[in-house]
Amino acid sequence: MLSRRTVVLGLATVLAMPAWAQGQTLRIGVEGRYPPFNELGPDGKLKGLDIDIARALCERLKADCRFVVRNWDSLQDSVIGKNNLLGTEYDAIISSVSITPTRRQTAEFTQKYYQSPARFMKLKASKIEPTKAGLTGRRIGVQKGTTHDNFVSATFGRSAEIERFPTLPAAVEALLEGKIDVLMADTMALYASVLKGKDGKKFELFGPSFTDAGFFGYGAGIPVKKGNLALRDQLDRALAEIRADGTHEKILKRYFDFDLYGQ
Repeated sequence: MLSRRTVVLGLATVLAMPAWAQGQTLRIGVEGRYPPFNELGPDGKLKGLDIDIARALCERLKADCRFVVRNWDSLQDSVIGKNNLLGTEYDAIISSVSITPTRRQTAEFTQKYYQSPARFMKLKASKIEPTKAGLTGRRIGVQKGTTHDNFVSATFGRSAEIERFPTLPAAVEALLEGKIDVLMADTMALYASVLKGKDGKKFELFGPSFTDAGFFGYGAGIPVKKGNLALRDQLDRALAEIRADGTHEKILKRYFDFDLYGQ
């Protein structure tokens, strides 16, 4: 059993989290319904970019990698401290969680492992303009509790109707059925899971790319429990290793044929 030690920071005394030890099971929270980043395949096994990154990190840490599937609301609540699952049911979340200033207040984040802007998507037959005036009175779909939800609510909440869905596929289905007029989500998720899918020719991305760090953060990182700097630093070192040896780039290129990391 690893011991805990008390660290004094100014006048505040906090209990430092124990370092994660090689050989232990590393429990990773994941949604499993966000293709192509993380999803359950027909065989019931997890797959996707997030999953491949997680397995590569576990290999570097010599960890027994165990995935814990939870819905997005539960994962999001654990990041912002509304439940105590982060640090109890799972040690880290590798599920395309954007690094934002707000989330950094309630969880420790590694460096990013990919970054992608947000975009609007519509049916090709639609004549909607990607402006605030063009979207006034329209039904905008988002996945509930995401950075896209926050951005659309703040930017268009008073002029448009915001429809929130538990998963991205559910929002895409609503767009296809005409229940919403446009959808906002991560560009890469839309590109890989929708535009390259069986109904892809019916949709198109439109309007500008949205990258405001105040809403969309600094890329997707790995949150761990607030105060667990030891595990965060170990994951950062493992991320640096898979970037240095080319594993990281190889994983990204399995899913996308263009840069998904940036500077």
